[in-house]
Amino acid sequence: MRLPLLLCFVLTCCHHSLSAQDNAAQLEFFEKRIRPVLITKCYECHSSISSQIKGDLLLDSRDAIRKGGASGPAVVPGKPDESLLYSALIHESFEMPPDTRLSENVVADFKQWILAGAFDPRDKPANSQELSAQIWEDAFQTRKSHWSFQPLQTPTPPVNRRNRWSDHPIDQFIL
Repeated sequence: MRLPLLLCFVLTCCHHSLSAQDNAAQLEFFEKRIRPVLITKCYECHSSISSQIKGDLLLDSRDAIRKGGASGPAVVPGKPDESLLYSALIHESFEMPPDTRLSENVVADFKQWILAGAFDPRDKPANSQELSAQIWEDAFQTRKSHWSFQPLQTPTPPVNRRNRWSDHPIDQFIL
């Protein structure tokens, strides 16, 4: 009697542990690859803080994205071909974002996200303070990678055979 109980307990613990790890991976994927795109490319027209909501579609919470807008549900978990958001991103039914197409990598991320069940931790719509903090963080990370913010380096000058007239090692970079 003890062995079956122990076995059930161990299997239950393992299942919850694997589920927690899976949720952590899905949360990281959503926060790093999906939410920033939604904020920068979609929230201007499709969030609760936008002045005019287009297509009656909100994309700033889990319930809103599953409910969809005037044309139907924006996301059908596990089915990108039935998800209006995905068809809009590939410019199949609608052209979203309207000004430019998203890169193939971003569209592939959205497809992967929908195929994996469209994990979305957002219980309520974001407020303007959260949005501005996220936009600032994205801008900060982008600017941090600029060459002028990288640590100083001491490169070795390239070897040049015609260096007879050169008096300074910096000249080797020009020749």
